[in-house]
Amino acid sequence: MLPALAEQFAARFRETLRPLRLIGLEAEFPLVGPDGRAGDCNLLWPSLSAHGGYSPHYDDPARPTLLVGLERDGVSYSIEVGRCTVELSIGPFEDLWETQAALDRALAPLVRAAAEHGLLLLGAGIQPRTPHADRLMTPRDHYKALRAAIGPAWRPLTTTASVQAHVDICRAELLDAINLLNLFCP
Repeated sequence: MLPALAEQFAARFRETLRPLRLIGLEAEFPLVGPDGRAGDCNLLWPSLSAHGGYSPHYDDPARPTLLVGLERDGVSYSIEVGRCTVELSIGPFEDLWETQAALDRALAPLVRAAAEHGLLLLGAGIQPRTPHADRLMTPRDHYKALRAAIGPAWRPLTTTASVQAHVDICRAELLDAINLLNLFCP
């Protein structure tokens, strides 16, 4: 089973690079009220859906009760570990200018939806005034399992803010890239 999983993972990477590396982006924005306290991303879904064309994503597609995100035109909005954090995913793109333009386009409806509820999006690295807590955790099954396995150390992830850039690599670079990223982790 392990060799099959390893091959499935490796198959997601091209054999050779293109002339330019592609860039993707995931950005996590805490949602807060005017007082800086944590908001609830679930308020955004109806406002975004009202503009039409979004595909809904549920925690469990067999039991579509917890809506965890929307996707349209290569843009994905999803709720993160904490219900106050919305993740925006875009890309891949040819360069940083395309990536920035796509980010601006993707942020606009999100900012409007937040404003409809008197909420604001915080920039990367800025946390809500609300302390991290279990009550802020999005009740997704895999988050519950991680909370049970990790314990209270999982709580800080309920108020995250970050930006992750994804840079294209090919299969031959995979092991070096993983080793380098593991080196940076501590």
